[in-house]
Amino acid sequence: MQSNGKIFIKCMAASLVVGAVSGFLAQSGIEIPILYLLIGEAAYLVRISKAKEQHIAEAITIYNLILFVQFLWIIFFFVFDWQIFAFAWLIVLWLLAAVAAVLFYSAKKPAGLLMLFYLFWTTYTGYLNLMACLVQIGVKAV
Repeated sequence: MQSNGKIFIKCMAASLVVGAVSGFLAQSGIEIPILYLLIGEAAYLVRISKAKEQHIAEAITIYNLILFVQFLWIIFFFVFDWQIFAFAWLIVLWLLAAVAAVLFYSAKKPAGLLMLFYLFWTTYTGYLNLMACLVQIGVKAV
């Protein structure tokens, strides 16, 4: 069994690497790495929780999938400029974030609450992505 320190470093490192690269590709400020620190902390709290191993494994699998899907969304939206496809992709990401929030909350309440920040951010990002889609297809948005 790994020590809590090693688990913490693994959770934070994975989040920070994806967050830093995503932030660089999106040419954003500090907000994306901070968001990833929050969800990395949430993953750590789940990993050290007293929940059943199967539940922890499911939650962490969804978390890892979120990191992967989020990273691809950054590429689709900012690198390839595929706003419409990116919006559809973001819907999948939002659903994964909602599932993760529920799984994390049931494993450890503070972890689920931290994932709510990510869910809110994904919702806001979805709104901005939708507005970019409307602009791209020529619809005047209000």
